[in-house]
Amino acid sequence: MCNWEFERLSTIEEFVAIKEEWTSILSASKQDNIFLTHSWLSSWWRVYGCDVSMWLLVARIDDHIIGFAPFMIVRSSIGLKTLTFMGVSDLKPVHLDFVILPEFHNEFLMNILCYLDNHKEKWDLLDLQGLSEDSPSLRYLKNWFLTSNQSQYRIGNCEACPCITLPQSFTEYIQSRSKNTRKN
Repeated sequence: MCNWEFERLSTIEEFVAIKEEWTSILSASKQDNIFLTHSWLSSWWRVYGCDVSMWLLVARIDDHIIGFAPFMIVRSSIGLKTLTFMGVSDLKPVHLDFVILPEFHNEFLMNILCYLDNHKEKWDLLDLQGLSEDSPSLRYLKNWFLTSNQSQYRIGNCEACPCITLPQSFTEYIQSRSKNTRKN
């Protein structure tokens, strides 16, 4: 089951070096959004990453990059090491996820879970806040946790992120709003 190769990146320089591959895989993935772009996460890291440890996993099969698990480790004041997504902060984003080629999605998640299980001495708590309700990763993980009798794992509630699909122009948007909203 654990036949994939994983490389762990821990510096911003290593993250910057994979920008081209990241961008290519993200554009093909099911979760392509601004909060998963290399530009967003590398900028976020430069501003907020000073008190946390990068734990970005690069998954390969036969030297081909298949996906990324953009993790970081946050230490609490009592020493608890929480493994969570890069980009998580007090703002509680809900568009974070794994960056995976779609044809390898479930196999990637299965192998990431195996990798994490084999390296659980490095972290105390896996907190995947940031996954959106419609994330295919969330559906897979919920099913896996429920069917694998993994008592050390727990799925919490996912919060919906309010959003609106914007029309082609601002004028169309304003026209689609109520009279009260237009006035404000």
